[in-house]
This record gives sequence, structure tokens and C-alpha cells, in this order.
Amino acid sequence: RGYISRRYDPRDMVLSIAGDVDARLVVEEAARVFGQYANRNVLQPVAMIDLEGLQRGMAADIRKGSWKKAFLSFSFPAPGSRHESAAAADVLAHLLAGDDTALLQRKFRIERPLVDDIDASCMTFERAGIIMLSAQLDAGKAEEAVRDMAGLLSSLKADDFTDDQLKRAVLNLEDEYYRSKEKIAAIAETAGREFFYDPSSVGGARWIAELQAVTKEKLQQVIDRWIRRDALTICALLPEKGEGDALDPTRVGGIVSEFWTAEASAAKGKRADPQSEREVIDLDGKRKIILMPDTSLPYVSAVLTYSGGELL
Repeated sequence: RGYISRRYDPRDMVLSIAGDVDARLVVEEAARVFGQYANRNVLQPVAMIDLEGLQRGMAADIRKGSWKKAFLSFSFPAPGSRHESAAAADVLAHLLAGDDTALLQRKFRIERPLVDDIDASCMTFERAGIIMLSAQLDAGKAEEAVRDMAGLLSSLKADDFTDDQLKRAVLNLEDEYYRSKEKIAAIAETAGREFFYDPSSVGGARWIAELQAVTKEKLQQVIDRWIRRDALTICALLPEKGEGDALDPTRVGGIVSEFWTAEASAAKGKRADPQSEREVIDLDGKRKIILMPDTSLPYVSAVLTYSGGELL
């Protein structure tokens, strides 16, 4: 009750209803059920989570239990739902495992049946999100799967996908969104989620526009910035007994280090923020040219600055 009292206020809640209802009666019933609740807390601005601070080095967690199959997940911190990279992260997840033509589906399930099932998703919340790759497989194949996944992710690049694959992924995600609004329950859920996280874009107009604007360059920025070894967390659920017993956090770390070098991860981080790649050209000791790449807008700006006092 104390947690609810501190965290839940009516202004932070959304009630969404879809169907053949009388709006007046719904409002009256909502007032009867929830009307006694009052705002008790001071509304505070939402502080964004520093995702760079979450990149503290690779971590691994191995758990064993009474199940017959193994479960692996590779996860990375990702930007929140309003971040400019959110739509590109959704597209990347679909390109990786969205259907039978996707990269991970082909390499790990169809061409070489290493896993029973594999999935990729980008889950975004207001302040942060997570990119997760997960697979179910035989325990005896877990070590091989860790090795091959680390090798694939270490060299992953946007050019691994064709222009047609990118267009199809965008179209599929659009189609999934519109199909999700064909059922009454989904209409209410979608409307409530959109109003809660982005009330200025109920109906998905902003997300659809950002989705259609995803390019290979934006995909590469997501890969470079977020798909990094120093931000990776690997979780494995293994059977209590049988194959896979040798897999422990130390072994997982060694496998990833072998197939995903620190140099590759550092190179990704260096490419991740093109604005940090400032170049200073000293012409004659007195004049300098400073070049600062910025791909956020399709424009170029130039500023000519002279040193001198304020009387000039």
C-alpha cells in the first residue's frame, strides 16, 4: 500500500475502452470506482536513464532448474520510446528474427538447426528500453550457440541486409500495427499505451512516420551505439543435469571474449557518436578549421569566428 501511495496517482493513469459503449455511462462508472482517489504526490519531471552508464562490461548469469530445454538470452540497454533511434531499433529486431527470412532465423534455425526457436525484440519504456535476442535449444548446444551468436553480433552491420529486406521489414511492422487495431481488446490496449507514452500521437502517426524514415545509416547507428560487448548481458537457463553442465559465467565470458574482441566493441563505440569525431586542422598556428560531423539534419552550417575584445 505504501508503494502504491507513493507511486500511483490518478493523473498517471489511463483508462481506455473500445467497443459499443455509452461514453456517459462509462465516465460515471469510472468516477464511482476511481473517484475517491486523489493526487498525493508532486509531479516530478521524468529523468532519463544514462544508458552509457549501463555499459559496464559483459555480464553473465547462469541458472539451473527442472526443465528439459535450455534458454539463452542476449540483452542490451536501449533508448526509450521517444528516442530518435527507437523506430530503427524496432526495424533491426525485425530484420534479425521477425520472420523465417530474417538473419537469425536462417542462420540458427533453418540452415543449421542449432535452436528450436529464436526471437529478437526491442522493448521500450519512457526512460529506457532493452534489445533482447532469445532462443530455446537443447542444452548440449548452448555453448555453440553462445559462440556463434557472439561471432555474428561482433561483425553485425547494416549492409548485412538488402534494401528490399529493409523495405519489407518496415512494411511488415506497419502491417502488424494496423492489424493490431482490428480487434476490440487490441484497440483499447494500443490507444491506452499511445496516450500514456505519447499523447501527442494517438493513432501512431509519429511512430509510423519515424518507421518509414528508417535508413541503413540509422540502423548502423543503433548497431554501433547499442549492440556492444561492454553492454551485453547473457542469461542462460539450463537443466539441472545433463549436457551444458560446463557452461558457467566464467566460461561464457571466455567464449564471448574470444569471438567478440574488445577492439571490435571499442570500434563500435567510436563510430557510435559521429559528433565526437571532431577534427581540428591547424593552418599556420593562428588559423584553425574545426570540422564536426552531425548527421541529425540534412544541412551544413559554417561559422567564421575572430578572436578579439568586446569593443570589436
